[in-house]
Amino acid sequence: MEMIIDLEPISIAGLDCSIACMLTLANWQIKEYQLAFWSSWEFNYDREFSLFGERLDISMSTVLYNLKTNYFCEELELQIGTNITENIRKSIQNNMPIIVALDSYYCPWSDNYKEKLVNHVIVISGICKNGFYAVDTMPIKENVFIGKNDIANGIISAKVVRFSKKESKNCIDFLNNVLNRKQTNQEILKMECFNQDIKECSWNQEFDFQEYVWAIPIMRSVRRIYGSRIQFLECVKYFKSENIMLCEYIEDIFKPIITEWGILLNILYKARISNVYDNVGIRITNRMKKILEIEKCVIGDLKDKLINKKILSNEKVIKKMYLPIKCYFNSVSHFYETKDFIRRTPFPSIVYDNKGLVLMKMHKDVLDCGKCMVCKKQSFDITSDKIVRIHLIGYGTWGNQSECIRIFYEHENYEDVEIQLSDWCLGASFGEEVLWRGKFDMVNGNDIYNGYIYDSVVRVNGKRKISKFRLPENEKMILFGIVLEIRELY
Repeated sequence: MEMIIDLEPISIAGLDCSIACMLTLANWQIKEYQLAFWSSWEFNYDREFSLFGERLDISMSTVLYNLKTNYFCEELELQIGTNITENIRKSIQNNMPIIVALDSYYCPWSDNYKEKLVNHVIVISGICKNGFYAVDTMPIKENVFIGKNDIANGIISAKVVRFSKKESKNCIDFLNNVLNRKQTNQEILKMECFNQDIKECSWNQEFDFQEYVWAIPIMRSVRRIYGSRIQFLECVKYFKSENIMLCEYIEDIFKPIITEWGILLNILYKARISNVYDNVGIRITNRMKKILEIEKCVIGDLKDKLINKKILSNEKVIKKMYLPIKCYFNSVSHFYETKDFIRRTPFPSIVYDNKGLVLMKMHKDVLDCGKCMVCKKQSFDITSDKIVRIHLIGYGTWGNQSECIRIFYEHENYEDVEIQLSDWCLGASFGEEVLWRGKFDMVNGNDIYNGYIYDSVVRVNGKRKISKFRLPENEKMILFGIVLEIRELY
C-alpha cells in the first residue's frame, strides 16, 4: 500500500531544520504558523565572547517558545526500538506525519549520505512498499524516498506533533510588544556597540573553520539576524486582514531593512568563499551605519503611529493598470519547457493578491503561450499619475536575484529602487507574496520540487508623477506581468 500526505514545506531564512519541520506541521494542521514569529525582530550582542559570531548569536528558542505559547502544541515521543519503522507506518496510515531526527549519513538525498555524520530533522509524510516518503525543509525536498533500513539505522528520535489554535492576537498588541522589547533590550545600543567593535575583528580567526560555510558562527549568526527580519514581516502579513493599510505601510518601510541585512550577509559570504578579507570590516561598518539609520527610523515611525493613533485606516480606492508586456516576451519559461523539469500543477485562470486585486489573467493573457520576459533594460512609459506601487510578477533563476529598477519622474529626475526576486524553487526569501505554488518533477531524477511565482512590489513616491521606469539588465530575472497600483483617498 502506498500513501502520501500532502505537506507544503515551510522554509524561512534563519530557521533550523527542526523548527522548520514544526512550522510545516502547524501549517498543515491549522493553516497558520506566523505567530511563532511574534518576537522575531531582534538583535543580541554580548562582548563576553571572543568571536563576533558568538557575540551575535540568536537562539532559535525564541521562535520555538512563541510557537508553543501562541498555539496549543502536543508532542508525543515514539519509543526508538526494533518496531520503530512499523510504528511510523501505522502513524502515517492514521494520517499523522512524523517528525524524525536522524543522522544524515543515512539520508539518501543528502550530500552527507554515506559520507558524514550530521544530525538532521525531516518529516516522514508517506509510506510505500520498501520504505517511506519524506519532506525535507533544508533544502526543500518533497516526497523523497528513504528506505526502512536507513530509517532504522539512522533514527535518533521520532515524534507526533498536534497543533490547535488559541485565542486570536491583534496587530496593535503585536507592534507594542515589538517596540517594548526593543527598548527593554536596548537593541539599538547593542547594534551601535557591534558596529564600533567590528573594526577590531580578526577575520582570519572568524572564518577559521573547515566546516560547512553556514555553520561558521559569524555566517550562522548574521543569517539568523537577516532571517529574523523576514520572519517579522511574515507576522505583519498575518495581520493584514485586520488592518491592510497599516500592514502594507509597515511592509513598505521595513523591506529596505531586509535588503540591507541581505547585502551584509552577502559581503561575508563572498569574503569567506574567496578567502579575501581586505576591507571587509570597513564594508560591514558602512553597511551597519545604513542599517542603523533605517531601523531607528522604522522604530520611531511605528512609535509615532501607535502613540498618536495614526493607524492608516482611511479607505482608499484601489485601481490597477496592466502594462501590455506580451510584445516584450523574449524567452520561453522553464515552467513550460520539459528539458529539466515537468510542471504537474495547473495554473489558475486568475491570480489575486491578498486584497483581491487581480494581478494576472494567467491562461488567456499570459502563460498559455509559454513565454516570458527576461529583464534586459526594457523601458515603459507611464500615462497615469498617483501610482504608489509597481507589481513585478515572476521569479528568479540560479539563485535569488537583486537589482535596481530606475524610476523616472517629471522634469528628468530619477531614483534607483532596489527590487528582489526569489529563486523559483526556494520560496519567498525576500518576503514577497507567493501568487502561485506548484509541483515539478525532475526529468533526470526522482526529486519533486516546489515552484513559485512571486509578486515583487516596488513602492514609489505617490506624490510625484512618474513618466516612465526601466527594468534592470539581468537575464536571471523572469517576468510574466507588470501591474501598476493606483490609489486615491475618498
